[in-house]
Amino acid sequence: MLTLVTYASRHGSTRGIAERIAERLRAHGLDADVRPAAEVRDASRYEAFVVGAAAYMFHWLKDATTFVKRNRALLAERPTWLFSSGPGSYYWPIWPMLGTAIPVIGLLAARVGPAPALPRRVDPPSDLR
Repeated sequence: MLTLVTYASRHGSTRGIAERIAERLRAHGLDADVRPAAEVRDASRYEAFVVGAAAYMFHWLKDATTFVKRNRALLAERPTWLFSSGPGSYYWPIWPMLGTAIPVIGLLAARVGPAPALPRRVDPPSDLR
């Protein structure tokens, strides 16, 4: 299954989380591409999605929200997993930060700081296996 792991990152921590998630997907036998949300022009070739963004002042970065809104119908019909990262603990609901709601398999909030605290265990949702 070809999975897109796309992200919006201000300082690189969210990119690192996206890369770690893609590594775990690959370790479970899935094909995973990692790309900044601003660079994804055609998402239709992907069978599943992991979308993440840094959250600042209770909002996702614009590139990620634009990606989700532009691809809302596609994301709603394929397995989709969302994650947020940011300074401190960002465990607020993602929907208000995103500005839209789509069906998702799972959500993850990761705390990052001067030295990014990446999730120790990231396993692909069973629906992606």
